[in-house]
Amino acid sequence: MAFELTEYPPKSFSDKYQKYLAPHGVLLAPTQVLKNKKLGTSAEDTLRKAFKITLKKLRKMRAACANCNKTEGEASLQASLERIVTNVFSTVLTIGHCPFWFPSLTSTLHQYNEIHIHLLGADEPEVGAVESGLMQVASRVLGRPIVVTLVAPDLAHHPQTFSWTPTRPHQVTSSVRAVTYSGLYHDFWRDHLATSDTHAQVSRPQVALAIHPGVHTDEMLVLWKPTLQLLAYEHVPLVMTTYNEAEFHTTLQKLETLQANVVHGDVNPLRSLHLKQTPYEPDHVWAANSYIIAIDNSRTS
Repeated sequence: MAFELTEYPPKSFSDKYQKYLAPHGVLLAPTQVLKNKKLGTSAEDTLRKAFKITLKKLRKMRAACANCNKTEGEASLQASLERIVTNVFSTVLTIGHCPFWFPSLTSTLHQYNEIHIHLLGADEPEVGAVESGLMQVASRVLGRPIVVTLVAPDLAHHPQTFSWTPTRPHQVTSSVRAVTYSGLYHDFWRDHLATSDTHAQVSRPQVALAIHPGVHTDEMLVLWKPTLQLLAYEHVPLVMTTYNEAEFHTTLQKLETLQANVVHGDVNPLRSLHLKQTPYEPDHVWAANSYIIAIDNSRTS
C-alpha cells in the first residue's frame, strides 16, 4: 500500500482499514485489532507502523502537557471565568445603577414606592435578564422594588413576553415586575402615558436606559431621534451604553447636534470584561456596556 509519508493518518490507509483501527469510533490497541484478523502480512505491518506513529505522537503530547505550569494555567482559567461572569452581570448592574448618574434623582429615590425604569430598544439581553430572575440584582442595587418596562419593535420576536402587559405586569420576584411593549417608544408614550384612559395609564419613568442603541451611525440616529426628543421634552433622564471607545466618541458628537445635556460620559465601571472580535472586521473589538453616557433631561444645559 503506497501513501505519502507527509500524510498522517494516510487517507488511503484510513479508508481501507478504518473498521479495524476504530470500529466504534475508539482507537483500539494493536493486539485487539490484529486478533483473529487475516489481513495479510503487509497489512499487519502497515497497521503496526500506524499504531507506532500514533503512540509516539501521544507520548510527545503527554510530555508537553507534563511541562506545563499548572499554577499559571489555573490563574488563566480563573481570569477567563471572571470575564465571563462580568458579561453575565454587566447589563443588570448597569440597569440598577443608572439612576445614580443623576445626583438630583438619587436624592429623591426614597420618595417612590417603586422605581420605574424604561429599557429602550430592549432585546434578548433584557428579556433574558427578566426570565432568568437576574433582574432582581438591579432591585438589590437600588434597594427598592422596580418596574422595568421593555419597549422595542424587536420584542415581536419574543412571544413569551406578550403577556407582560402594562395592565398586567409580569411578577418576576417580590421586588421586580416587568412590562413589555412591542413597538416604538413614542407610540408607547401616547398609549400609556399621554392618555386619559386611567385603566391603560402607567406611571412615568424615573429614568430611561438604552443598551447599545447604535446612535453613533447616521442611520440609527435618524430612527432614535424622535425618542431622544420626546425624552428631552418630557424631562426624563436617559442613560445609554456603547460597545467600545470609538462608538462612544462618535455618539457624543452626534448628541451635540441635538444639544443633549450630557452630564457624564466615560468608561462604564460595570462594563463586561469579556472582549469580543467581529469576524468580518478583525480590528473591531468590543464588549457589552463598555462606555456609558448620561443625559440629564430634567434640567436644561
